[in-house]
Amino acid sequence: MKIIIALFTSIGISNLGFAQSDPALNIEGFKYKTISFAEYIKEVHQNSASINSKQLSLLSSKAMVAPMAARNINPSFNFSKGAYYYLVPYTPYVSPSSSTFSLSGTLEGWGKRGAREEFANAEVARNESELGSLKRTVESDAIFAYLDTLRVKLNWLAFRKAIDDLSAIKGKEAQISISDLTVTLNNISNDLQFFGYGLITFVGKPSEEGFVPQGNAINTFPRNLKVNDLINEALSKRVDLIALSDNVKSADAGANLVSKNRNIDLSPSVWYSTTPGYSTSGTDYGTTHSYGFSVSIPIPMQLRFDGDLVSAANNKTQAEYALNDAKNRVAVEIKQAFLQYNVAKEKLKIAEQNLLASNARNKPITVQSITQIREKSTELIDAKINHIKALIFLLRVSGDYEIPQFN
Repeated sequence: MKIIIALFTSIGISNLGFAQSDPALNIEGFKYKTISFAEYIKEVHQNSASINSKQLSLLSSKAMVAPMAARNINPSFNFSKGAYYYLVPYTPYVSPSSSTFSLSGTLEGWGKRGAREEFANAEVARNESELGSLKRTVESDAIFAYLDTLRVKLNWLAFRKAIDDLSAIKGKEAQISISDLTVTLNNISNDLQFFGYGLITFVGKPSEEGFVPQGNAINTFPRNLKVNDLINEALSKRVDLIALSDNVKSADAGANLVSKNRNIDLSPSVWYSTTPGYSTSGTDYGTTHSYGFSVSIPIPMQLRFDGDLVSAANNKTQAEYALNDAKNRVAVEIKQAFLQYNVAKEKLKIAEQNLLASNARNKPITVQSITQIREKSTELIDAKINHIKALIFLLRVSGDYEIPQFN
C-alpha cells in the first residue's frame, strides 16, 4: 500500500493482541526470537538512538533554564597596594604604599534577563514537543515494520499448511503442486529473514537473532469515519502541528532576545583607599582615607547595523511558513488517507467473502481446493494487514493516536 506522507505518530501498546498459538518456523539457518508487539515497542522506546538523543537535547535545554534566568551582574573585586619604587628621585624618599579596594559589576540593559528566561523556557517546550513527535514517528515506523513482518510470517504459515495438506494426497498432481509451493515457500523464508532482521534496526542494539512477530492470526474491525470530523480534530491534536507551533514560539522568543540584547549594559564600580601615616622632611602625615565611584557606559557602535534583528525576524517568518504550510496540507492528507482506507476496507470485505465462498464450495479435499483456499487465505492476509495500516495511518494524520482494537 502506497503511503502518501511520512507522518507517523504514537500508538497504544495495550490495544494489540494476537492469538496465543504460535507454531515454530522451521527455516534453515534462521535464528529468531518471537516477540510480542508490546515487548517490541518497549524495546524501541528504551533503545532507539534517535529518541535517546532527543531526550538528551531536552535535558540540556532544561539545564539551561536556571543559568539563563539568573541575573548577569558579573561582580569583580580588586585590591591594589603601592606604589613601590625601584629607584627614587632623592634620599630619603618615602612612599606611603596606599591600599586600594574596589568592587565593580554589571547592570544589564532593560529586559535582557526576562528575555533570556522566556527564550530558555520556549526552548524546553520546543524540545518537549519535538521529542513527542519524534517518538510517534519512530514508534509508527516500528509498528508498520512489525506488521509487514507479520504479513510475511502469516503467508509462510499459509504456504506451509497448504504443503502439509497436499502431502496427505497421493498422485503426481499433488507432488507437482508441492514442488511449486516449496519453491515459493523458500522465497518467503528469505523474505521473513530479511524483515526479521530489519526489526532489529529499531531497537538500537546488535543481535544475532532476528525478530518474528508473535501469533498466527490478526483481526481488526472496519470503521465508518467522517472526513470533516477528522480534519477538525487534526488541527488541534496533530503532534507535528504542535511541534511546529512551539517552534514558532521559540523563534519569537529568540527574536525578542536579540532585540533586548541591543540594550546597553552599565558597569558601575566603587573604590576605597587608605594610606598609612608617614613622615618626610620633618613633617608628619596622618593616616588618610578616600573613596569614590565610577560608571562605565559603552558607546554602542554595533547598533549601527541590524543584521541580527533581520536574521531573527526571518527565522520566525520561516517557522511560521512551515506551520502554515503544514496546516494547509492537513485537509489534503486526510482526504487522501481516507480514500486509501475506504479502498482497503472494501478489499478486506471482498477478501473475507472470497475465502468464505471458497471454503463452502471446496468441501472435498483436492489439489484444486487446497490451492484455491491457500490463494484466498493469502489474499485475506494481505487485505487485513493493508486495512490495519490504512486505518492506523488515517487516524494518525487526523491527530488520533489510538491503535484499533485487535483480537
